[in-house]
Amino acid sequence: MKTLIVVFDCLATVMACKWCPEGTYAQYNYNNREPYIAEVKIKWAGSHGTFNDYALEYMEYLKAASMEIFLDSYVPKIVVIPKNCSMVLHKGMEYVFGFNDLFHLEKIYGYL
Repeated sequence: MKTLIVVFDCLATVMACKWCPEGTYAQYNYNNREPYIAEVKIKWAGSHGTFNDYALEYMEYLKAASMEIFLDSYVPKIVVIPKNCSMVLHKGMEYVFGFNDLFHLEKIYGYL
């Protein structure tokens, strides 16, 4: 049983390290599964180890499953993307992000 737990733990770690947000050409088609869509501006960009870090400023919520007043306390202020995803965002640029129910970055609209 302990071996099985260790194996599942290793698999979860590998899956977490390989996660990348999806980039899409369609910039204005927000009918996908992401319940939260926000236009963000990159305030700060940096990196540590094998990750790129981005500090976000939320410009506008384009799609939200709850009232906007509650979102500011839940949406991430910093997004971390693995470098192996080959997705580099630039300081001062605006992007449209899609978040899941747990406010994890799922998709970057209009990135490609």
